[in-house]
Amino acid sequence: LSLAFSPDGTLLVAGAADGRVRAFDVPRERRIGRSFRPGPSKTDVVADSINAVAVSPDGRVVAAATEVGDIHQWDPAGKYLAKLAPSGPAAAIQAIMYARAPAGGEPVLFSGGDSNVVEEWAGAKALRLGEGRGDVHTLAVSDKIVISGGEDNTIRFWARDARVQLRAMTGFGEEVLSL
Repeated sequence: LSLAFSPDGTLLVAGAADGRVRAFDVPRERRIGRSFRPGPSKTDVVADSINAVAVSPDGRVVAAATEVGDIHQWDPAGKYLAKLAPSGPAAAIQAIMYARAPAGGEPVLFSGGDSNVVEEWAGAKALRLGEGRGDVHTLAVSDKIVISGGEDNTIRFWARDARVQLRAMTGFGEEVLSL
């Protein structure tokens, strides 16, 4: 089970191994609409596990990353918005995180997974931010920096604007699973 809150704490999203995403209205303690699955129609349903979920900073978009390497986006009520496919070979996406948009634009989505790559999404296009030496398990994002951690026991710091690695911290002795 993967969980994500909206920045204002009113929306909770849950992604599960059964391939379903559920949205909850936290103040009212109830589910919003029906659970939804990747795909714009019932004929385009992916039954693979949801590995990660995220909510955009404005709360208008819910994203879910799948075991087959796609990211799907909906509005919180379940209206399907888009399918994003990685720039390279398909590999499970393990982590996604939204960041505020620079200069008032649309929120920016970042992803990482079994391809060892951290990507920034500009609309439906993936831009490679950087590559580590092992699967990316977790991400954290600020206005200027993206931090990734993974199976190579390393935390990497990436400059969002220049798309370069700033530094790497090693010596943890185990995979980095959470930031």
